[in-house]
Amino acid sequence: MEYRDDGLGEMIEFLEDKLYFTSLDEPPNEALYPHMHFFSIDDELVYNPFYHDFGPLNVSHLIRFAVIVHGIMAKHRQSKKNKTIVLYSSTDTRLRANAACLLACYMVLVQNWPPHLALAPLAQAEPPFLGFRDAGYAVSDYYITIQDCVYGLWRARESGILNIRNIDVHEYETYEKVENGDFNWISPKFIAFASPIQAGWNHPSTRPKKLPQPFLIVLNYFKTNNIKRVVRLNGPLYDKSTFESVGIRHQEMYFEDGTVPELSLVKEFIDLVEEVEDDGVIAVHCKAGLGRTGCLIGAYLIYKHSFTANEVISYMRIMRPGMVVGPQQHWLHINQVQIRAYYYEKAMAKAIQQAITTEPLATPPRQPLHASNGVAAQEKVSTPLPEPTPGQPRKISGHHSMASPQRLPTTSARLNEKLQSVSKRASNDENIMNKYSERREDPKPEGEDTDTESVGTPTETISVARLRRSSSQTTPESSVRSPSSSFRGSSSRRSSGRWNGSTSPLNGHTKKATQRSASMSSINSTSNGRITKPRSPKSRLFS
Repeated sequence: MEYRDDGLGEMIEFLEDKLYFTSLDEPPNEALYPHMHFFSIDDELVYNPFYHDFGPLNVSHLIRFAVIVHGIMAKHRQSKKNKTIVLYSSTDTRLRANAACLLACYMVLVQNWPPHLALAPLAQAEPPFLGFRDAGYAVSDYYITIQDCVYGLWRARESGILNIRNIDVHEYETYEKVENGDFNWISPKFIAFASPIQAGWNHPSTRPKKLPQPFLIVLNYFKTNNIKRVVRLNGPLYDKSTFESVGIRHQEMYFEDGTVPELSLVKEFIDLVEEVEDDGVIAVHCKAGLGRTGCLIGAYLIYKHSFTANEVISYMRIMRPGMVVGPQQHWLHINQVQIRAYYYEKAMAKAIQQAITTEPLATPPRQPLHASNGVAAQEKVSTPLPEPTPGQPRKISGHHSMASPQRLPTTSARLNEKLQSVSKRASNDENIMNKYSERREDPKPEGEDTDTESVGTPTETISVARLRRSSSQTTPESSVRSPSSSFRGSSSRRSSGRWNGSTSPLNGHTKKATQRSASMSSINSTSNGRITKPRSPKSRLFS
């Protein structure tokens, strides 16, 4: 429900028993609103910034906020006064975002609301709430929202790694201080802490006899809380044998400050974590315990519990403010799919191994195709994409379709097709004649007069041998042959290569070939390149 009341601005309802949120320029006068109880956390729950960051508030603030709200509700129930509870904040965009985020997280973790219902009232707010930036001092180019914080806490609760009833607020606020060790629990599996500093540890002459007080607090706490391994991501600032002397294994996984790890290092860290027994805890640190530490712990939470990058960054900042800085946010966002895919890769390999051990395969596994003679196959090398093929179709700007090509008249097109077929047959016959003939000039057969006529088209010119025969040698059968047979006959006697039947390999069929060639008269010299229809034997004139 949303409404405006005198001077109270925009009221956003969260609970049926009248819990509202609003932003005010100045504290309200409760004498004017006797049916309402106003309270604010702007001055009571304060975020300690590193540089330009301003939130979100941490998990101890969330628990303290729940205690405040429940105390107000209990007070009104005891006095049997039905008052509306209103949480108000300053109109400062940072304080307003912190108060709204804390209220939405309270609704999810304490009132057990689903995230979308807790976020729905805040969607009505105008102007929208400001996003949270990282703890770096550079210009921020990556923001998380109230929605990311709500879903991050919800996923942590659903995964079983967060239960606010198990969080000791006094312990949390004690050990997060630099003088007391500067460490926080991120999940039941991880502690994130700043690197202990032991001055002069690598010089026996200057090595102090006692550990610094913060280092001693860390060491004693780790001994009593089942810490199995310490992972150091920065350069050495203390003697690692200090941990090893109390039974805590020490692992080096160095990468440069302010940078991101290689995926191979991430997978090595994940494998290392899974080697530790279920009840064992791993403490991870870099120099400040924020950037590099947040990268690896966040990568494992994505791998194991299906967090998204924004959810895991938001969750870790609520558990330990300032985690994941600068380009490390983008790195988690870009690689979240590959990190999660590693989980399924390992799960599949484990399932296959279990299947093989329980029931051997009927057919033994074969070697990969790329591995031969027992030599391990080299890793696949990614090849660049080929160059674009020239001549590919492209759309022309300003035109919806390509211009259609000009079409020749139907008669010319058909004539071109037939003449092209004649040209192909003629070239084939000429190749055969050149192969088997002796290439010599032969006298013309008696009664035949041979000349050449050029039949032209707009695209090509074909020389056609035309035979003139006497009327005594022309038969009605030869004069009524189809145009296609006339084309075939004409292709065998081109002006460029005459041959005699006596010297041809087709020696026995000279007479029939001579008769077939007579049908060439179907192409008339007066047709201007057109194919004329053969006349009937009765109406045809014989020369």
